[in-house]
Amino acid sequence: RLPGPGRARLVGRAAGACAGDEAARGLWKDAAAELLARSEHPPVPPKDWRQDVRLGCTCEQCLVLQAFIRDPNERVLRIKAAQHRRSHVETEVTRHRLDMDCTTDATGRPFALVCVKNRHSHEAAVRAHAADCAAMATLLRLMSPMPEPLRALAARLAEAQARGGA
Repeated sequence: RLPGPGRARLVGRAAGACAGDEAARGLWKDAAAELLARSEHPPVPPKDWRQDVRLGCTCEQCLVLQAFIRDPNERVLRIKAAQHRRSHVETEVTRHRLDMDCTTDATGRPFALVCVKNRHSHEAAVRAHAADCAAMATLLRLMSPMPEPLRALAARLAEAQARGGA
């Protein structure tokens, strides 16, 4: 999807139809700059399981959760606690948008909240990057032949798109 408020003026035009339109060239340049600012390089995969989040709560369960969040190697945490404490921890996970799935293990007493780290944020960034690469391809098709003042920007778009595998 093309960024910017003028995308309607660009979208739906035939390939190369924007090259002779000065206003469309300005919109194209703005859209290209925004796409490059967001997605000139693909998202870097996380090197470990650490998440850089600081919880505000200092209750016993949140201190355990905080240590788990910062641990680069551990993927699974089990917190045995009463239901209201497990719910509190789950609320903190949701509130801080942690890359973590939570389930309750109902075997034994007290039940355990099982937190498993995931890569949802990185996966979302990869999807957004792929969409931006597709938008880069659309932009490049719209401005062909490429006017001289836009060639350097177009080259950066093509390089970014190639890095993204699109």
